[in-house]
Amino acid sequence: MNEIRRQALIESIRDSGLSIVEFSHRFLARDHTTVYRWLSGHSPVPQVVGRWLNEHAEEIIGGYDERD
Repeated sequence: MNEIRRQALIESIRDSGLSIVEFSHRFLARDHTTVYRWLSGHSPVPQVVGRWLNEHAEEIIGGYDERD
């Protein structure tokens, strides 16, 4: 199950067009080093993050606006 969340995170970052650092702060309110650990598989992606990614996929893909 964690692999599914990790893949969702990878795809969300890619689709957002943001760097990992920008995505971490803008969408997840997490330090980028935590997100790097999730991406590398050294730490599991929390279930709450996986749910949030699923619920906000449209916002992540199409909702990035430099003015925000």
